[in-house]
Amino acid sequence: MPKTFLPLALAAALALPAAAIASEPARPPHITVSGEGEATAAPDLALISLSVMREAKTAREAMDANNDAMASVIAAMKGFGIAERDLQTAGIQISPRYNYSNKPDGSQNAELVAYQVTNTLSVRLRDIDGIVHTIPFSEIKSIKNYSREFGYAIFRVAIPHSMNIDQAITLIREVGQKLRNDPLMRRNIWSPLELQGVESFESGSAILRARFKTAPIKQWEVSRAFNLALKRQLDEAGLDLATPRLSVQVVTAGGGGMTEAGSQEQPAR
Repeated sequence: MPKTFLPLALAAALALPAAAIASEPARPPHITVSGEGEATAAPDLALISLSVMREAKTAREAMDANNDAMASVIAAMKGFGIAERDLQTAGIQISPRYNYSNKPDGSQNAELVAYQVTNTLSVRLRDIDGIVHTIPFSEIKSIKNYSREFGYAIFRVAIPHSMNIDQAITLIREVGQKLRNDPLMRRNIWSPLELQGVESFESGSAILRARFKTAPIKQWEVSRAFNLALKRQLDEAGLDLATPRLSVQVVTAGGGGMTEAGSQEQPAR
């Protein structure tokens, strides 16, 4: 190509992309939105794996010592309230332990020192009170931690014998909602009131169990506020808290049969 045409060719090559870009329509204004969701739930089950290791001169002695130690660990776990169904041995391993020394010819001499037996125990920890049970390494202890990221205020309400159970549930829900709306308490209450049903029967009264998820260390303050609000609600409704019931049976002096004279509520003393 003659040198006189070289600058013209370069100018044309540079002008073509610019013309193409200019011919494209302008991109309209737009908004880019990105989101992220997260759901959390209070844990009520923890899985822990523990290992017990014992060493002895013979494999039989090591096995016997390990069985005794594992029996002690399982007994301690049951003492913490862990059900037998939540305790399961996961595996056992027997291995010799050698002491190696160098020979004059450069080879090694392996001397059997002992046998090691390791047994693994799988433990399930369940606690609907929201308490974390921690088993420190090599120790058989239980630590209850109430001060982690959250707490639980637990309520056990004895329902009066004369009150309908559905009426009692409605009343307790109303008290819980009022407490959540309270300006001073709502910052410490992190969940709606969770009714967990009838826990037991005591002195003829049903015991309703409920709980709030709370800020750390605030569960006792929330519990006291709930009890106060419940008492006020009962007073406004003209109801009393449940009291122990006493059934009286009377036998006639003439040797007649035993008859029930009546049933009455006695105030707790």
